[in-house]
Amino acid sequence: MLAVHEHRVCTLAHRMGLRLVRATNDGGPPQYRLVEPHSMTPVLPGSAGAGADLAELEEWLQMPWE
Repeated sequence: MLAVHEHRVCTLAHRMGLRLVRATNDGGPPQYRLVEPHSMTPVLPGSAGAGADLAELEEWLQMPWE
């Protein structure tokens, strides 16, 4: 189920011109970051810390942008 959720968030990020990358791989719950594809510069949320979970990123990506 995690792979399906990860794919959905990755698709949302791609539509906005961003890339979803795994920020941690320490055996705990995975944390992710949204980055710009070419510079790999983190984009909020979770850019200051270790990352964010998929639900938080999905919510952020679905916000109405003007």
